[in-house]
This record gives sequence, C-alpha cells and structure tokens, in this order.
Amino acid sequence: MSIPDIRLPRAILAGVLRFALAAALAVAGGAAAQDERLNATIAGYSAGGMLGVVGEGLTTAARREYPGSSIVYEPGNPAGGFMKLIRGEREFALQTPAEIRAAEQGLPPYRQPLADAEFSVVARVVRDMALQVVAREDFVREHGVRDLADLAARGVPVRISLNQRGNVLSQLMMSALFDQVGLTVEAIERAGGAVYYLPSRASADLMRNGRLDLFVTAGFVPSSLLTELAVGTDITLLPLPAAQRELLASRLGMEPYRIPAGSYSFVDGDLDTLSASFLLLGGPGTSFAQGYRMARALHRQFEYFRGLHPVFAAFEPGMLAEAGGFALHAGARAYYLEAGLLAE
Repeated sequence: MSIPDIRLPRAILAGVLRFALAAALAVAGGAAAQDERLNATIAGYSAGGMLGVVGEGLTTAARREYPGSSIVYEPGNPAGGFMKLIRGEREFALQTPAEIRAAEQGLPPYRQPLADAEFSVVARVVRDMALQVVAREDFVREHGVRDLADLAARGVPVRISLNQRGNVLSQLMMSALFDQVGLTVEAIERAGGAVYYLPSRASADLMRNGRLDLFVTAGFVPSSLLTELAVGTDITLLPLPAAQRELLASRLGMEPYRIPAGSYSFVDGDLDTLSASFLLLGGPGTSFAQGYRMARALHRQFEYFRGLHPVFAAFEPGMLAEAGGFALHAGARAYYLEAGLLAE
C-alpha cells in the first residue's frame, strides 16, 4: 500500500511554521524568565522598625526586578543569621560591620573567633546611623559630667540603659566604650547607680519620667525619638573623645560622622561621633548569579528603595558598591563594574 503524497498549500504550511516558531520562542522565553528569577532567603533582624522596612524593601526590589521570584526576609537574631549564612544555609544576611568584626574576633555573642568565615558584601543598603550619647541636662550639670570617662573617674551614680540584650550592635558599642573608660556594671551599682537593658524608645520614656540619666542609641540625625524627648525634657548629647572614637572604629569598623550644629535644638556646635552601616552579605551558598541579580535589582530599583524612609532620600546609588573594607561578592562586583558604580 503506497503512502499518499499529501502536499499542504503554501499558505497553510507557512502558518504552521509560524506557529511552531512562536511556540519555540515562547518556550525559550519562559525558560529565560525562569532563569532570571531570584529565589533566596535573607537572614535579618526584627520584623518591625526601620530594619523591618529595609528587609521588606530588599525583597520587594528583587520581585519588582524579577517577577516570579521567591525571596523572603527572615526576622531573627543577627548573630544567628550570620552563622546560617557562613554555613551556607541562607543566601543573604543583613549585618553591620560591627557584628562582622565581633565574629572575626570572637567577641560576645560569639564564643570563638570566626576569622576564616567565608562571606562577601553584595551591597551597602543603609548608612549614617550615628552613635548618640543622650543625657539629661540637669544630671550633666549636677555632676559636672563632660563625657563617659567622668562616670568612671568620679564614681558618678548614673542610671543608665544599655539597650536590650538582643541588640548586638548596641551591646558591642557599650562594651567597647565601657572598656575604654574603665567602667563596669558593678562599679555603677557600687556607686549607687542602676543599669537597665531597655530599647531606645523605652529608655526615652524612662528619661522623660525622670527615672533615667543616660542612654546610647544609634540612629539617623535628626532622630524623631530625641526630638520628641526634647519637648518637655532638657537633654544634651555628650561628646565622644578621640580615643573613644578610635577604639570603636578599630574594633567595630564604625566610621567617622559629624552631627552638624543645629541638627537638634539642644546641639549648638558640630559634634564628632561615629556611624554604623548595614551591609547585605552573601555566603558560600550564594552563587555568582544570585549576587549579580541582587546587586542589579537594588540598583535598578534604587528610586523605589529611596522612598522607603525619609532619610533614604539622600542615599546615592554609588553607596551600594561600598563594601566597608570587606571583599565584594564576585557577582555583585561584576554588576557594579558593568553599571559604572565601581572603577576597574
């Protein structure tokens, strides 16, 4: 039995070919879109506050740039997040240079030095969180306190808040400052003072009620918390002498920062202090493509990111490539070079 010679009219054959080509292109495009997705978890801080906004901003920027991506911000403890990152259990983690330096040196909450930890910086996402030593004005006048060193030298009975124990950045700052001036919790209590472990807002409330003399916070300038506290409560910012600034810079990687005169109603002259940044890190489980795509998402969605917080409006895209003295992730570095944010 012979097979009939079936010949399709040219118009029909052309239509079949066009359909087949379109189907092939659709499949290829779908594969490309799948390849462009960014599926990852960011080990972060708390679910609320400014850092919660940052975490959600990072994930939203990735989803806006790569529709269909599955990227999650995981609230938690920064020390635990760093450990998950270097074990390859999370692709990204949000950290400050202070926490990284603490891990490298084995400072609390780390039990041993992690100097050989494998990590790199994908982007600098927050900067200029200034260290501010807040004190009641009448306490400063009564005891002639010029800076933190006077508390130890004179045995001043100070009621001080060291922030909550889970706030690693604040605990590291206070530990370094206490070491530098020779102050201890035991010495404060022996002098008739008291030590509290409260977050900044609770500390401000206690000071407003006349039950706290001093607390240290890291935040943007001007801080709405301090501006509100100054209404009805006379407060001042204590200076950080050069020796204290140098210690914090060397031990915790904090950066010089100047609070300009007039930033607050209670700040008459420029005040030199230090600031903290937040870095988005990649670890051994973070591929070249993941680092590249995250860096590209943050750059291309930077205007969206700047709209998340009033202070972010002053941020410039070039800050993304500032690694704070640490190595840049290879994928992120490749993108920043390509985008002109980094010189060869």
